Amino acid sequence: MSIDKDALLPLMASHICHELASPITGISNALSMVQEEMAKLPKSQAQEFLASSVNSAHYLVQMLRQAYGNPTLGDGVYDMRLAEELCRHFVSDRNRSPEMVWNLDGFECAPREARVLLSMVMLVSGFLPRGGTVTVSATTSPGQLEWSVAAEGARVMIRDEIRAALRGESTPDRPPSTWIGAYYLFSLVSAAGAELAAREAEGRIEMIVRMTRSSQGVS
Repeated sequence: MSIDKDALLPLMASHICHELASPITGISNALSMVQEEMAKLPKSQAQEFLASSVNSAHYLVQMLRQAYGNPTLGDGVYDMRLAEELCRHFVSDRNRSPEMVWNLDGFECAPREARVLLSMVMLVSGFLPRGGTVTVSATTSPGQLEWSVAAEGARVMIRDEIRAALRGESTPDRPPSTWIGAYYLFSLVSAAGAELAAREAEGRIEMIVRMTRSSQGVS
């Protein structure tokens, strides 16, 4: 079952709130520790916790803005140094802090191409509930771009509702926060006339998007 365009925005808002909940809760908890005058917890530890939570929230908001809601992502060349910085922070803040391998040094792309990549990284990093490695790569040919984001780890997995979302199908009996990001990626790729595929092997899931290059995105 597909999702009506009018319903997609509220679901995406739900997804964003879900992503923001953890770091914002961390900030609240840290502030509570400070206000309680550190009855058992050393002040330096509380300050470190607070600083870490604020930093996580800052980068998460920037990642969500760039991937989902930045109206300035039009023509031109996207700042891939920013993309790397945001992706590294996002991945490291996932459960068990996966590592990230960034194979895009010196690579250039258009903003619409970068938005696809950021959405891929956000999705694929969630395939590693016990940690592992996220590898980001790209290959090009005349007029074509192929993004590859792979998750490797002992417990790598992809939920059935995410599989369905990547086919453009909703799963009403599951919380939207668990699959709406995958549906958004499907919608983004479909709107660009691109191809989306997943390759699965033991301990590894690779997400691939093949798209026509923007005239501004030349590496």
